[in-house]
Amino acid sequence: METFYFRHNNLSQKPILLNKMAIHYYELTVVLKGELSYVINGKPMLVKAGDCLYLKPGMVRQRINDDQAEYLSFNFYDVRSFNLPTHFTNALSTEIKILLTVCDEIYLKHFDWSDKIGKALELIFTLLESRYASLDENPIIVSIKRFIKNNLKEKLTLTEIAKHVGYSACHCDTIFKKETGNSIINYLIEERIDEAKRLIEEGSSSLKTVADNTGFLDYNYFSRIFKKVTGKTPTEFKSICKKTTPYY
Repeated sequence: METFYFRHNNLSQKPILLNKMAIHYYELTVVLKGELSYVINGKPMLVKAGDCLYLKPGMVRQRINDDQAEYLSFNFYDVRSFNLPTHFTNALSTEIKILLTVCDEIYLKHFDWSDKIGKALELIFTLLESRYASLDENPIIVSIKRFIKNNLKEKLTLTEIAKHVGYSACHCDTIFKKETGNSIINYLIEERIDEAKRLIEEGSSSLKTVADNTGFLDYNYFSRIFKKVTGKTPTEFKSICKKTTPYY
């Protein structure tokens, strides 16, 4: 988990986020006092004291109020996408409060705070996921999604995924479609493209390497699927990312 931005706004007037472009990183905001009013992907969202807001790459977020609030905000890159809702309430357990205090101390006392805060943030997400992930989701769906997320680079088939879960391929795909509205293979492709977008935005790998690292062994196939899902070729998407500056 690579944390590149951390801020503790302590009841001072916060900046209004007028930018409506999709973010290219993960963001976690924890409200301690007061409330923050957002529009996320066009949907109004009020984040109150004790709540968390978890945003993923590609989401469009705008903060529209300018009231006073105390909150902590993290921007980071990660190889995983945690199975958490966008907005969840009553998140501040004693353990998470302690870890947030630790993040404050690290930021104030260490010049090289990024890696240390990243480790504390991993623990925060572990606690959040154990409490909030998949509260109403079928355990079979949870297992399928987790297996896919942990094996995006591998050559996966429906049979292999079903074998890991312990049910037939037909049963798994039927349940998955019924509860998510998507097939397992389509979900796999979407997760691979999301990861490819993250790697391209990161900018440290060639497009061929990105394709290899997301399970696409044929670059031409990767390029076709990427454009089908995003509306842009990998090259076009990379060019856009180079022109876009992160807005915090």
